[in-house]
Amino acid sequence: MNRKFLILVLAGMLLAPTMSVRAFAVQQVAQQPKAADGVVGTQFFKGTFAQALAKAKKENKKLMVDCYTLWCGPCRHMAKNVFPDENLGKYMNANFVCMQLDMEHGEGPELNKTFNVKAYPTFIFFDAEGKEMSRFEGMCMQDEFQKRCERILKGVAPIVKEDSETAKKVRPQVAEKDTIIDEGKGVNFIKGSEVRLADVLAQAKRE
Repeated sequence: MNRKFLILVLAGMLLAPTMSVRAFAVQQVAQQPKAADGVVGTQFFKGTFAQALAKAKKENKKLMVDCYTLWCGPCRHMAKNVFPDENLGKYMNANFVCMQLDMEHGEGPELNKTFNVKAYPTFIFFDAEGKEMSRFEGMCMQDEFQKRCERILKGVAPIVKEDSETAKKVRPQVAEKDTIIDEGKGVNFIKGSEVRLADVLAQAKRE
């Protein structure tokens, strides 16, 4: 009797790790759909510009392209603090196919020959045929971003007004006075009307 009991105990110990692994795997599989369904915020299409445009046409939506660079602080602020917002995400996902386009890598530099983006972030809106509807630059908070998008959908140019609180947090403080003309404490300029170029070059050589 004791021998059979011992065999059963040993068998249970050997099977326990396998059962635990199976149970863990089942639990993980069961959790995955829930995690996918729980994703909130603006969803960005992973693919090329042409593919995103085709998706927008198929779904009868507009295309919003977030033109960014890796070094851009305001771009990172939008990605981290604005686009994850649930309410903004619901609106954007319902009305737009959204994509993020790195303007310095991949197809970004080539597309920028047409887009002509000069500031980051720049948000460009296209209709289903690929015609630009409107654009605006700079960071803003969730409510302001949605208001701008709503105006664009209505065919009205967005009223662009940078959010001052956001700007204070992200952008460096700029001196109130220009250091060049700040009470004579900045750069000293020689007036061209008072000296000859040869004299200026001679002074530069001496100093």
